[in-house]
This record gives sequence, C-alpha cells and structure tokens, in this order.
Amino acid sequence: MTTHYHAHIIAIETKVKITYNNGSFKRFEIVKKGKLAPNHLLNIGRIIPIKEQDLTRFILEKEGKVIYSKIEKQVSLYAEYTTVWFDFYRNFMGIEPNFTKIDGANLKKIMDYLGKITNDSSASLELWKAMLANWDNMDDFHKNNTDIKYIYSQINKILSNVKRINESAYGGVSNDELQSIVNEL
Repeated sequence: MTTHYHAHIIAIETKVKITYNNGSFKRFEIVKKGKLAPNHLLNIGRIIPIKEQDLTRFILEKEGKVIYSKIEKQVSLYAEYTTVWFDFYRNFMGIEPNFTKIDGANLKKIMDYLGKITNDSSASLELWKAMLANWDNMDDFHKNNTDIKYIYSQINKILSNVKRINESAYGGVSNDELQSIVNEL
C-alpha cells in the first residue's frame, strides 16, 4: 500500500512530499516553492524516517521545525457512481460489466441529470443508489435492460417507475431518499 505525506520544513519554507510503499520509504520530492541546498539534501534523513511507523516519533521530535500531514485522497463523485454501478451489475447479473468510454459518458450524463433535479451531489448519489436498489421491482421491460446507455435514454420513465414502486410500498426505499423525484415529477 502506498501512502503519501507532506513535510513542511519551516526554517527554509519548503514543502516536500514523502512517499512510503508498504511502510518503507520510497521517495521524496519538492512540491512547493523553496529550495533544498546541498547541505539540506545531505541531512534530509533527519526529517524523513526510513520506516513509516517511525513517523510518529519524528512528528514529536521535529515539532516546531517540520509540520507533517498525511495526504488523503478524495474519491470523486464519478468514482462513487461507478462503484455503485459495478456493485449493482455484479449483484444483479452475476458477472462483471463491460464498461466502455461510451458507458462512462452516459454515466456522467446520468450524474449531471440527477444532480440537476436534486441540486445536491450527495442526494443525487443516493437517488442513483435508490434507482438501482429498486431494479428488481421495475417493470419487466426496464428490468431486462440494464445497459447504462438504456438507463440514460429512459431515465424519466425509470424514475417514474421507482416513484410508483415507492408509493406502493413495494420497494422498501424510504420517502426521504426519493423526495427529489416526487417534487420533480
């Protein structure tokens, strides 16, 4: 597993990125203005531990001289939509989906449309989850068409279908999750 940290060296106003692979030092690079003079390079080991597990000790020892922070990778909304789609398809069809550039473009269009009707990215993701969670209860015609291109082309009908399922208490999805659909339709 690869992890990354920033180390801001206060005295010389330089920020370096430190990379560890499976707990062992892999590399460092300058990421913000500042320079490392030759004598700084010779002493870089004083601020970068060889083992990631020693970083806690370095943080305490270098307090006021170096500020360490872990770089957390943010998952994009598109990646979340894709994950939900892949999980749905695997569970529903029992196989891995074939996902092409065209599918990716249609998924982005679905994401944009759901974002417009909900005015909230997290609500649009929940709506996407609700749509796919109710797929088993769709009309047979929709149920047999799980292609993303089809879902995008029929999204209004599918949302109506989900609304009907919810209103009949047949699907078990809460009204909170589908409130945006009810307001729009």
